Amino acid sequence: MAPTKDPAGGFGDEREADPHAIPGEEAPSGAPSGSCPPVEDLLGRLNLEEEEDAGFVWEDEVKEPDVKAKWLAIAKVHTNRGFSPSALFADMRSAWNPAQEVTWRKLEDNLFTIQFACLGDWNKATKQGPWVFRNQAVMIEEYDGFSNPKSVVLDKIMVWA
Repeated sequence: MAPTKDPAGGFGDEREADPHAIPGEEAPSGAPSGSCPPVEDLLGRLNLEEEEDAGFVWEDEVKEPDVKAKWLAIAKVHTNRGFSPSALFADMRSAWNPAQEVTWRKLEDNLFTIQFACLGDWNKATKQGPWVFRNQAVMIEEYDGFSNPKSVVLDKIMVWA
């Protein structure tokens, strides 16, 4: 086969080399040239002895890592009157102007958990208050996501004087 000039300016062989090909082996018949052999064929060629197989971790044995709750807060609206949670969410979204998604979960009538997607949004909501909703205080505290939400004390609001 004669070398030809490729578009990049170099000289190469007319046929293209398969970067995934196993050296010294031909592509299976019926498989297009330059394609990888199916996984089943590769696993069929794998010859593990019993003592080797004991240390091999199969995919279904792998445990998913525990997801740690990050950037959580707990919030309480200091009111006994009823209100629309979606109105609260919209007002706080407007006040905080978060860079990423904020997920609210209702625990009770006026108690919520808030999951922030980034640290900057969490810092703003938890440290740059005070926040109000319909002239009522919205108290926000850091929350670990595991402890009882009712054990978090929400009885103060910080203000600049």
